[in-house]
Amino acid sequence: DLAQTERVIGTALPPSYRAFASAFSNGAYVFQIQEISATGAGNDQVGAMARMADDETEVDSPSGPVPANSLVPFSYDSNGNYWCFLTSRRVEDGEYPVAYFDAEGSRLAVELPSFKAWLAVLIDEQEEVIRTLEGGRYVDELNLG
Repeated sequence: DLAQTERVIGTALPPSYRAFASAFSNGAYVFQIQEISATGAGNDQVGAMARMADDETEVDSPSGPVPANSLVPFSYDSNGNYWCFLTSRRVEDGEYPVAYFDAEGSRLAVELPSFKAWLAVLIDEQEEVIRTLEGGRYVDELNLG
């Protein structure tokens, strides 16, 4: 399933995500709160991972514009937004930064250094990651309800 997903997205998955997917199977709802996308064809409960867009339009982010076709969503939330790998910004260890895509604003609202860092927040807080960052600031800013 991992190899199939890498063919679909056109790049290698980061090592931290590969380790998570290998340990926890094909897609998950961690703490019954945060969905993490499935690899391969997906399953009845969790959709398969794919690129966000095919074109090269740019999406605004806190650290500058990012090509939309470099965004690979890995976690959807209850508000129709999602966390993405920023595949245009791979670092030496094979990881990518991750960012929260605000679908209503068509922008990236916040970035974290890696899937591993994102997962650590989820495990520590046991709440949707975006709701816990910067004291919950994004709940109001993004109208998360």
